[in-house]
Amino acid sequence: GVEIGGFTVAPGGRRVVVVAILDNLLKGAATQAMQNLNLAFGFDELTSIPMEEAA
Repeated sequence: GVEIGGFTVAPGGRRVVVVAILDNLLKGAATQAMQNLNLAFGFDELTSIPMEEAA
């Protein structure tokens, strides 16, 4: 299964953006890429990243 991801529907409902990554330890490049995407789009750095599983 996918551990980290999200989706959004663009205004007007004609486009859906889906992001899905798999990073079993939440310390690799996939999690870092998700953090960078979150920051680039103005979201909190940890949006859609299940930090309770990283402990």
